[in-house]
Amino acid sequence: MSRKTQPGNHRGRLFIISILLLLVLWPWRGVFFPVVKAHLAQLLIERAWQQTLAAPTLDAAPWPN
Repeated sequence: MSRKTQPGNHRGRLFIISILLLLVLWPWRGVFFPVVKAHLAQLLIERAWQQTLAAPTLDAAPWPN
């Protein structure tokens, strides 16, 4: 016998999985945040550099002053 899935069932499962994942990863936030921040900074600097190379007269900053 097969069990039919209800349309709202997937949303509930996704919510519960998200909450459990958040609870498991919460203690590690101090470890992951600096790493993610460093990667984001590299991406923003690279984008600003490419914009500067494309238009040297444009004042492209990686993030707002």
